[in-house]
Amino acid sequence: MKNLLLKLLAVFSAWTCILVVLKLIFIGVNFMLINPSCYDLAQIVGHGLPMDLCVAGYLSVIPFLLTVASIWSQSRVIDILASIYFVVVACLIALITVFDMGLFEAWKFRLDVTPIFYITSSPTAAAASLFWWQWIGGTTAFLAISAAIWWLMSRKIWSISILPKARIAQTITALLLTALLFLPIRGGVGVSTMNPGNAFFSPNPQFNQAALNPAFNLLYSATHQSRFDRQFRFMSDKEAAAIINPKDSIKHKPIDIALRSSNPDIWLIILESFSTHLMPSLGGDSVAVRLDSIAKNGISFTEFYASSFRTDRALPAILCGFPAQPTTSIIKFTDKTAKLPSIARVLNKSGYKSSYYYGGDVNFTNMNAFLVNAGFSDITSDVDFPKSLRTSKWGVHDKYLFDRALKDASASSGSPHFRVVQTSSSHEPFAVPYASTRFRPNTPCNAFAYTDKCVADFIDSLAASPSWENTLVFITADHQGAWPECKDMRDKQHVPFIITGGAVASSPQSIDRIVAQTDIPSLILSLTGKDDSDFFFSNNQLGTAPRPYAFFSGVNIAGVVTPEGTYSLDTSAAEHDSQSMPQNKANLIKSYLQILYDKLSN
Repeated sequence: MKNLLLKLLAVFSAWTCILVVLKLIFIGVNFMLINPSCYDLAQIVGHGLPMDLCVAGYLSVIPFLLTVASIWSQSRVIDILASIYFVVVACLIALITVFDMGLFEAWKFRLDVTPIFYITSSPTAAAASLFWWQWIGGTTAFLAISAAIWWLMSRKIWSISILPKARIAQTITALLLTALLFLPIRGGVGVSTMNPGNAFFSPNPQFNQAALNPAFNLLYSATHQSRFDRQFRFMSDKEAAAIINPKDSIKHKPIDIALRSSNPDIWLIILESFSTHLMPSLGGDSVAVRLDSIAKNGISFTEFYASSFRTDRALPAILCGFPAQPTTSIIKFTDKTAKLPSIARVLNKSGYKSSYYYGGDVNFTNMNAFLVNAGFSDITSDVDFPKSLRTSKWGVHDKYLFDRALKDASASSGSPHFRVVQTSSSHEPFAVPYASTRFRPNTPCNAFAYTDKCVADFIDSLAASPSWENTLVFITADHQGAWPECKDMRDKQHVPFIITGGAVASSPQSIDRIVAQTDIPSLILSLTGKDDSDFFFSNNQLGTAPRPYAFFSGVNIAGVVTPEGTYSLDTSAAEHDSQSMPQNKANLIKSYLQILYDKLSN
């Protein structure tokens, strides 16, 4: 009996210790980002321990049951099965740990299904941001961690032998202890079960993230990709609707933007990772100087905010007016994107032909299915260019992409066109066929300056064409900016939105009201006299009473930019996090989330 108790206790304790040690290694690897004191470190480990015990409980179930079998049989088969189990689990834990440690610096959150979606949709595109030394380091860490876990569990812990005495008593005891694993797995005997919010304890989000167990976080995320109508339930639907559409909205003077044509050719240019920090007229540095000139000579929205932090979450916001979600990405659900309204489908009904240009892998993050569902009949991607031009890690550089779009436009005639150009050269690792003397030591700024040149040259070419007087151009970013590194959420989401083109009859102007990226469909359609009534979240910012805020989200983060300030909460622990902000702002975020997930479900 003594050996039995020792073995079972050793199995559970060893799993717990392994998970705690891996957490400390994770903190060590990302120490500069987390930057905890000794006290903070103790707090992180202490608040994360219940989740580590939960995972240790899951991992102990099979060894406990195999131990019960070993009471009755000394067969080698049991030891072989145990060894196989420890190999598989060791490899899984090592894989999760390596991905988690490697991605945290860039993503700022613990591993969940988000990066898994990117990797499985297009491994080549997902790996485009990695350097050779990261592959070597990751592989070495994986082998070392998996070997160490297997050796400890299979060669040391499992080698504790069970004496074949008092078998019935030992069996009852072992089964009782197996049943007791339910307690750490569930997270205790309270009303709520284990969830990521249990580890949250600090106003510092990095401490909360460090406390999480990545294996649990991944499993929890994977099991919450359905039944969206059951998530984020805070109030009645009537209350939520009244909060997100306040009757006492500030009344604005209508924005007067006149066009020379009711059916102009429309271009929508989506710039990879651009932000207002690149443009002097928007308070930034002199990086995208030619785009800045276009903004000053056109119509520039100075308080425009991105919906999210990655392109797959941005495209539904830009093209369909559907906000990014903090726990999933609607683009992965083809049945749901087929039901979204879209700019292209509305324009197609008015006789437009819709085309999409992207220099990368159009299957990455399920983009191709989304674009087809959105009504784009002509999609150009990396495979439509000769291999000699596919020199970027992401496919084709922006110059060649714009050249192709311009060539197609010059050769087309007849019905009006809606064309979207999505750039990619200003994405990590920022390697471009361009060397600005101003930014030689600054690789990101050099890449942004390259795309800036490509966009401006493209606009210049359009302006020199016979169809310029019938051309309307919208320019924005895909998501929050990649440079510089910003901690303030408002600064992160603040991106340019510019209207230009020969079809614009109005004088240059700056518009300083708060506008969300989800408002783009309504802006484009209302400006050209088309019906925008199907776009629930898209708001006509040209009118007198637009919603006075912009909603945004990241992984497990939801927030709003308002005239009073920017507010965000961690959706893993919404009640805990909302205590640090005014109640009306917390209710605004919660009501928006509730309605967003109801719409996502339906």
